[in-house]
Amino acid sequence: MFVLESQEGRLFKPLAFTKTYAMAAAAILSITLVPVLMGYLVRGRILPERKNPLNRLVIWLYRPFLDAAVAWPWATSALAMALVVSMAWPLQRIGTEFMPELNEGDLLYMPSLYPGVSIGKAREVLQQTDRLIAAVPEVQSVHGKLGRADTATDSAPLTMLETMIQLIPESEWREGMTLELIRRELDRIVQVPGVTNVWIQPIKNRIDMLATGIKSPVGVKVPGPDLSVIEGIGIEMERAVSDIEGTVSAYAERPAGGRFVEIDIDRKAAALYMMSVHEIQDVVQTAIGGLQVSESVEGLERFPINLRYPQEWRDSPEKNPQSAGGDAIRRPYSSGRSGRNQHRRWPQHDPIRKCPANRISLHRHCRA
Repeated sequence: MFVLESQEGRLFKPLAFTKTYAMAAAAILSITLVPVLMGYLVRGRILPERKNPLNRLVIWLYRPFLDAAVAWPWATSALAMALVVSMAWPLQRIGTEFMPELNEGDLLYMPSLYPGVSIGKAREVLQQTDRLIAAVPEVQSVHGKLGRADTATDSAPLTMLETMIQLIPESEWREGMTLELIRRELDRIVQVPGVTNVWIQPIKNRIDMLATGIKSPVGVKVPGPDLSVIEGIGIEMERAVSDIEGTVSAYAERPAGGRFVEIDIDRKAAALYMMSVHEIQDVVQTAIGGLQVSESVEGLERFPINLRYPQEWRDSPEKNPQSAGGDAIRRPYSSGRSGRNQHRRWPQHDPIRKCPANRISLHRHCRA
């Protein structure tokens, strides 16, 4: 048990240490405390072991085998060697995974989308896959999640979906149906272009991700300084392992394939309207990302009230009325002198263009 690694090592090494410590303590007590206690507690006449009927039965059973081994030592050694050699055939079919797969009763569907997918499209794919999964009779409920929660422990990107699949009791399954057959049926039904299926059990998935950072049972990590080279190697490996027998799905992450929009502020045009870069960035942040302006309280529940552009304006730069040549954005502000609310007009010269992958900036130049 001390040579086990990964998940098996973390699970069984404490057991191995506990067993070793217990045996060491028992050995020490057997030569120190036990003889002293025997002198105080053992009293009267001690019967020989042959007087015990259980001992006589055991001796009667193993005595013929012991006599035969002493009479034919070479035959005994040859038989022992033959038994050791015969273990080679089943040893090759045991497999390399020490931990047996446990049946948790539920499934976790965690597909990966290609980078650059929009929030609207990812939400559409999530709804489609949820409907397809719910069509299987053994599925009781489906709960999908897109993106990550507001916590540091959840680093899921927008391209990774997480769908919890709760199954009905096994006694209500169709005749002959097993968990593996349910996986195969789900994989056959849920076929969405651009989506790589991964069916795994929830607890096992969390343990694997904590141990290796990979969400699938089997994965390969490619380290290196150049993201484009890593992506190319990953795509080649994806094609290679897809043809291996037993591979259900293969997906290589695209670390350099994201798309971003840069908003480049024309400082001269902004100066004509007496607007600073910070003020324009505040407007952009509010219009696209949203700004919490208040909070709605309903009993013990609190809901934030955000102010931002409608969804159809935030889908793409082409749908934005400003980039499409519409009216300028009007923003109230206080002049600081008269105290009256006035409006400043957004500079019409601000270009909106695509920025290289993994970069976004609200200033003139792209920055990491």
